[in-house]
Amino acid sequence: MNGSSSSSSSSSSSLDMYSLHDVILNYIETSAYSSTARILSQTRLRYRDGDCNGKKEEQNGDGDIDNDDEDSMDIDRDDDDELEVGLGVSDKKAGKSPVKRKGVEFDEGDLEGIEKRRAILDHILNGSISKSVDLLNTHFPSVLNESLSPITNGSGNAFHSSRYTSLSPGPGPSNHSIPVLPRSTDPAHIKLNLQIQEFIEHFRPLNPSSLGGSSPSSSAGSLTGSTSSINLTNALSAAQGLHTEAKRLSPEIRAIFLKEINDAGALFAYSNPENSILSGFLDQKRRIRLSEMVNAAILKSQNKPTQSALENYARRTTLLYKLMNDHGIDPRPISMTDDLGLGSHGTDQKGREHLEEYFKQSNGKPFNLHEFVNSTW
Repeated sequence: MNGSSSSSSSSSSSLDMYSLHDVILNYIETSAYSSTARILSQTRLRYRDGDCNGKKEEQNGDGDIDNDDEDSMDIDRDDDDELEVGLGVSDKKAGKSPVKRKGVEFDEGDLEGIEKRRAILDHILNGSISKSVDLLNTHFPSVLNESLSPITNGSGNAFHSSRYTSLSPGPGPSNHSIPVLPRSTDPAHIKLNLQIQEFIEHFRPLNPSSLGGSSPSSSAGSLTGSTSSINLTNALSAAQGLHTEAKRLSPEIRAIFLKEINDAGALFAYSNPENSILSGFLDQKRRIRLSEMVNAAILKSQNKPTQSALENYARRTTLLYKLMNDHGIDPRPISMTDDLGLGSHGTDQKGREHLEEYFKQSNGKPFNLHEFVNSTW
């Protein structure tokens, strides 16, 4: 895997994960947790070099030692750190050979790419938008350059009707804590959202406690002091060109961005924007969502899935439980509804007990994956 093509991430929208370890590494890569990726990579290298007291135990995806059950699919790791996908009894009798597949792993090029992406995201999270833009143009130029992006033709109007469903802003929050079209990876949308955020960031230092209050000021002149004057000048400078950029977009998207720009411009009217009705613009959640948007755009530019396998599994699990609830299907484990007992269906006993306890504590409420994962019973 390298900066442009990944051995740990398929170019297709779905990834084949062969172990829990693969799922975790894929999530770490997708989320750009660079330090964790490097540590786990070094741990894997030590393991492959035999630095484990000479012991190599084969484990399944749940971290338990695999049993030699011929009726199940065994996954063993050989000396080359490949996954050997075993066969069922009938396949073995037919003389078929197991298929070896490479597990998820990072080389130095992968780690450097993740670190570059993390540096960009950290700058956004810290409000250093210009620095993030500089790094994007240096390391991932197609993210902001329509002429280099495969989804645009250089006009900045690459919004097609087939993409309305995924990009529709919906009702959304009323306090602007989420950027416009947060699921879009269109360079024009990314670029303009970053420009809007850079404009917004100039209002954070304009909040000295001595000013106080959240009522609109009579004029921008209420922002007193040399520092405030400098930031006000910078904010006015950053505001220039926003409308021009928005007008380059297709009419449907232009209207959405122009409303956001006009609302952001109203920050000038408040002496204490962070305590005003427009405080969502200055909420850290907005930076987080913008960083996620940029992260997805970078992954898309590298022909990688923008969501990790773990996120996909979580969404599918949530949807399945919702469908069962909507159709009146009892989602509780079988051991809660008959006398078969724990573990009789090959399910991990601790996991089943945890799920049983969750349903006992939920008092009939629909299954909620977030609550289940964070439960402490």
